[in-house]
Amino acid sequence: MRGAVKRISALLLSVAMAAGILYMASGCGEADTGAERYTIVYDLNYEGGGERRVTAQEGAKIVDWQAPRDGYDFTGWYTDAQASQKFSFPSTVSSDLTLYASWKQKEGYVTVNFDYGYHDSPSLSMSVEKGKTIPQEYVEDGERLGMTFEGWYSDEQCTQKWDLQQDAVSADMTLYAGYSYDPSFVPRDEQGNVIYEDVKVVVWVNGIGDVGGNAALSVMQDIAAQFNAEHEGEIEVTVTSAYNDYGGQAGLLSRVQRTNASNYDSHNFYTVADVYDVAGIEWSPDDYVFAGRKESTVSGEMMSVPLYATVPYIAYNKELMNKYNVDAPLPSNYSELSALLQKAVQGESGNAGFRSIVTNNGWSFKEWPSMVSFVQNDAEYVKYSPDSGEYASDWNQDAVQLRAQEALQIAYDLFGAEGKNGGGISGGTIGGSYDLLLSGDALMSVFTLVGMEDRLLANSDRLAVMPLSNLFTDSEGESARRIPAHTISLSYYRYASAVSNTQLCAAALFTDYLSSHSYKLAEYGLIPMRKSVLESDEYVNSANPTVNLIKQYGDPDDFFTIDGYKYAKEIVNKVCAEKYLLPFLETDGKGVAETIESWTRSIQTKIY
Repeated sequence: MRGAVKRISALLLSVAMAAGILYMASGCGEADTGAERYTIVYDLNYEGGGERRVTAQEGAKIVDWQAPRDGYDFTGWYTDAQASQKFSFPSTVSSDLTLYASWKQKEGYVTVNFDYGYHDSPSLSMSVEKGKTIPQEYVEDGERLGMTFEGWYSDEQCTQKWDLQQDAVSADMTLYAGYSYDPSFVPRDEQGNVIYEDVKVVVWVNGIGDVGGNAALSVMQDIAAQFNAEHEGEIEVTVTSAYNDYGGQAGLLSRVQRTNASNYDSHNFYTVADVYDVAGIEWSPDDYVFAGRKESTVSGEMMSVPLYATVPYIAYNKELMNKYNVDAPLPSNYSELSALLQKAVQGESGNAGFRSIVTNNGWSFKEWPSMVSFVQNDAEYVKYSPDSGEYASDWNQDAVQLRAQEALQIAYDLFGAEGKNGGGISGGTIGGSYDLLLSGDALMSVFTLVGMEDRLLANSDRLAVMPLSNLFTDSEGESARRIPAHTISLSYYRYASAVSNTQLCAAALFTDYLSSHSYKLAEYGLIPMRKSVLESDEYVNSANPTVNLIKQYGDPDDFFTIDGYKYAKEIVNKVCAEKYLLPFLETDGKGVAETIESWTRSIQTKIY
């Protein structure tokens, strides 16, 4: 933050979009024939430009819309953002399509960029006629929580004031927003630091019982005690799972919960930039593992502070692995995994109850048998844009359909009733998979939640773990390494009416402390999302058995979150996994293409 510079919700440059219909049916006034419908996106392809979406029936004509933009000439529509592949008109609708506008700046115009000076701030850029002043009506002042907007400056240090009404532009330039702390918001000393005197902070831990919640609560209480000792007389933090004891909604500002749960009500929470900046905390979204900060981002703004993640992993029986893999390296792709599993099935043919690889079908597990396969084959059920806040499913694209079919086939061959790899589903409890593994009735098990570490370590002479990266695909690249993850984060409820501004700042101070001391969470099988913790000597060279075990679950850079906030997990579980996957795994495995096609229509219905 530049001095007291803080984030604002900038008014993005408004572009007047031409009124009228952007597509037309092949026959005027033609009735709906029940044909497939597709979405056409006209992306204006510049910062603040936005997009326009229309829905058209298959066979409808796509109109060559002449998009307007002040200071630029429109040069056509392209199928890529780099404007290298021009789209041919006239064409008809046959699939979802995104078109990108291309522009050429008019002679005598220059570009003015506006830097609002805080993390996740929206970008504003406009073309202005050389020698003219900047149209003030397109530029929003920087209103920030606990800040006073001082105006625009031509230098990053905010020493050279720019008058939008008087100063004319002569060349491309950037203007910088300047801010000062609002003295009425919280008491500060002469250096601008918040003054804390006997400030009480409550942190509410809610709804994370099956993702390490009990352990996390205990660890956070220990960290709070350490924080309180260091801030005695200034701040006292209480970490609790009790709701009514601290005033309910009015008293519970800081909330630790599943990230997609807080995202669902993100409009009720402060942005991280708002809270951290007004508290004077130096920070960056890059302080956190990418999966964590991505899941915490809604419509381009980071809405919560990532604390930890849980991921699935494979545990295996060492004796059986040595027997069938001998001295070969552990499998590094699906073909190698499949060959190993089939070899084990043949070798254990005398054991009628043997399964090569198992997983569970309890509520918390429904998505995992297929989600790993789908994300590693770059065909996840739904995709969510943290910047736009919108869902999309591209399963109706031919190439993605084929990848989705391949992913479902792999999931079936691993866990289906007649899958070629001889795996299966062990029942609704994680203990069932563990018992099969320990008894030698399974070579491998996919574990999906925390809580197995003590049992795995107690039998470390018989059991070991390996990451899921690359194992459910033969593809290569970033997608192949993906490991689905759930993250837990801390957010700030903006309508906690009984909480003062000073308490808000104190809460931010503790959150940063909690995040930077989150190594202790790793001792309970919870993977910290703070990069500095993962890179610390304490973590890297830890002697703690649990910490060293979870390091084997996979590289946090490969974690892949199921993002979004419109019941994303419910879409995955109830629509995708429960309605389609589990019944399919119990069949003979035929009709993969038909199942994916039906699945596609169901997903689209749920999303839109």
